[in-house]
Amino acid sequence: MKILVFNGSPKKEKSDTMHITRAFLNGMNEAAPQEIHIINVIDRKIAFCQGCFACKYNGGTCVHNDDMRGILEEILDSDLLLFSFPLYGYGMPAALKNLIDRTLPLSSMAMTKVGDRYEHVGQADYSRSSPSRKALCSTRRRRRPSQSRGWNW
Repeated sequence: MKILVFNGSPKKEKSDTMHITRAFLNGMNEAAPQEIHIINVIDRKIAFCQGCFACKYNGGTCVHNDDMRGILEEILDSDLLLFSFPLYGYGMPAALKNLIDRTLPLSSMAMTKVGDRYEHVGQADYSRSSPSRKALCSTRRRRRPSQSRGWNW
């Protein structure tokens, strides 16, 4: 199984988040050999989405020529996506949120009715990828009042 890990921690490999993620990946490797690729999102050059929707009208090609093109290919080639990140301000770090925003070329504006609801039709060819996608999130450890920096947890 091809596992693509998005490490959203700015501390990269030294983070508590990656410590937890490595334990999870080691458990996966014990069950069966895995092909694992870790992307430290903070090291990648990913421009912000402009919301121009050019990718929606030209077959999924973004106007930015950055590392995201290769990342989108890796996403499509992976069997499992693992988003590993600490919680900062009750959300994911900005670099990871930016990466997720830039996955826009994988979808299209076209919609189709599925049962009682409507869904976006995928713009990318997902035939190579497995439908299984998972997420992992690490939370911040609560401080004791004696360790507090003046705020209440």
